[in-house]
Amino acid sequence: MTHNEILKNDVLRYKKNSLPANLALLGLVFGALYFCILYGFKEPTDANNETSWFATILIGASVILTLVMLLTNFLASEGIKSYKKNYCIVLLILAAIQIARIFIYPVSYVLQHTAEGEFVLSYFWIRTNNSVFPGIMMIVWLCASAACLIASAVIGYINCTKLENHLKSIESGEIDIDALFEEEKKQMEAGENKAVNTQPEKEVE
Repeated sequence: MTHNEILKNDVLRYKKNSLPANLALLGLVFGALYFCILYGFKEPTDANNETSWFATILIGASVILTLVMLLTNFLASEGIKSYKKNYCIVLLILAAIQIARIFIYPVSYVLQHTAEGEFVLSYFWIRTNNSVFPGIMMIVWLCASAACLIASAVIGYINCTKLENHLKSIESGEIDIDALFEEEKKQMEAGENKAVNTQPEKEVE
């Protein structure tokens, strides 16, 4: 391992694991966009004015699951920001749940929206009646959320492993950071002196 690689890994001790943390938060945002659509449905009814498949106890369980996932997602983003490797597993579990959710309401909506009556949706500025568009968008947001969570877990694990191995090398004495910094300082000073010595002298008038 070169000096530059060692110094680059040493920088991890002094900065947050920001990229994976931000990806985890982005996954949270996409999850929020998903439930903005899901919970934007008004209670649909069929031709006999009876409650359709949407308004069941499953939607109540979905609300509870969403609240738990939002909290867990936020805590995981903070954990991975502090290089806590165990939170990578949490992020992967959240991603798996998001993928599984695709096959509950979104796919069911796409397959049944024409047969179960009219759905009225207010989604920001979009208003759609009996359209497949909301189901497609729910699938897109869940896929995007899962992708961000997986990327966060993978990048976070790589950075955590780098820092972990670097700290072990320092503790074992394999790497002497002070000596490396001293050598780097001497090289910089030598470069500055060389630059000064090679500057052309000004002509005296």
